[in-house]
Amino acid sequence: NLHQTDGVGAVGSPNDQNEIDGLGNFLDGHLAVLGRVTDVVADKYLGEPPLQYSHHLPGIVQAQGSLRQTDDAGSVWDGDPLGVMDVLDELDSARGLAHTGRAAQLAALVAAVLFFILGWWGPVPEGLSRQGQVGLCTIAASLPLLVMQVMPNYAVAVLLAALLVVPGVVTPSVALAGMGSSSWLMILTLLAISASLSGSGLLFRLALLAAERLPPNFLIQSLALSGLGVVLGTGVSTGSARVALAAPAARELATALRYGKQSPASAALGLSAFVGFTELGTLFVTGSPVCLLLLSMIPEVMAGQVTWGFWFVAALLPNLLFFAFSFLVIMFTLRPPLGGKTDLGTVALQRRLLGPVTRREIISITLLLLLVAGFATARYHGVNAAWIAVAVFLALVVTKTLDTPTFERGVNWGLMIY
Repeated sequence: NLHQTDGVGAVGSPNDQNEIDGLGNFLDGHLAVLGRVTDVVADKYLGEPPLQYSHHLPGIVQAQGSLRQTDDAGSVWDGDPLGVMDVLDELDSARGLAHTGRAAQLAALVAAVLFFILGWWGPVPEGLSRQGQVGLCTIAASLPLLVMQVMPNYAVAVLLAALLVVPGVVTPSVALAGMGSSSWLMILTLLAISASLSGSGLLFRLALLAAERLPPNFLIQSLALSGLGVVLGTGVSTGSARVALAAPAARELATALRYGKQSPASAALGLSAFVGFTELGTLFVTGSPVCLLLLSMIPEVMAGQVTWGFWFVAALLPNLLFFAFSFLVIMFTLRPPLGGKTDLGTVALQRRLLGPVTRREIISITLLLLLVAGFATARYHGVNAAWIAVAVFLALVVTKTLDTPTFERGVNWGLMIY
């Protein structure tokens, strides 16, 4: 529409202005999409499954940023018609990425079908039965579906089980054996425990205590906050739950230390907390569902040797090296000031807003300590770690620290099915 006028930069006639107003009305219909970039909105706008949206997020965010850099959504077309054209170009690029993603998914679907056909009708190598080839090719067929996210992981897992069970390649008890293992039960209970702990203000209190009692030195404060994340990894098995606890604590700690908003010191504190709360999850076998899945794959003859303590000792050095390297990169890149002064008034205000320590927080920290103690002493009492987690889970339920909505919302059921 703009190109049909006498030039974007020379818009002046009433007809041209009407064209711009019309284009403004056209873009008004898309501002809700640009204003709230969520998976659901992207699904409606790009016409693809929500899980695929992450691949095209930069294009939409860039378009959103372009709109915000103009006068405002309602005056873009009056003050900066060139900006409108840039937004349209960026939206076209985002749509192009969406089409590319759909083409890749179609190719992945074709590859999956070919693998499946190869299993049933392809030549069988010597030493391999037809049933074995079908099993291998069916598993191979699931890989492109997972890599290109043609379907959610849990849907691919259910499809894989169906393609093996329905033709009689394996029995249901074999295909679904993972859900009857102690590892599956342990992941379930630890996710529930994580959900319960993430709803308390315990970590926030500890961060305020560190700001109040420890010297206002960046190294000391950032390492203390990262250390809290490592401790949480003993019982909170999802990085997202740990980050949910870390984000407000890091933000308020930066405020208490008088770090400016978006300053190098604030960014460095946030990044060091991110590393400590999420990237060191492999330090403990209970720090990540992936670690628990790997533990369940260890052969039975060796499974008894790989205890919670054994895993910690084995993972300590690589995780220490990773954290040291990451922390040095953060320090040398952002160069935060080491000294500072704590705003004790802000700390006191936050503590008053939190109020006294609640019954829920006392129960949560007590049960977390018991959970860690039970894991660490498993070689002495001989109780499987899964049943220790079950005992803590039941204690949370009985004391009403974990309620049904939190349990249903906190457990990643897609992961459990997958």
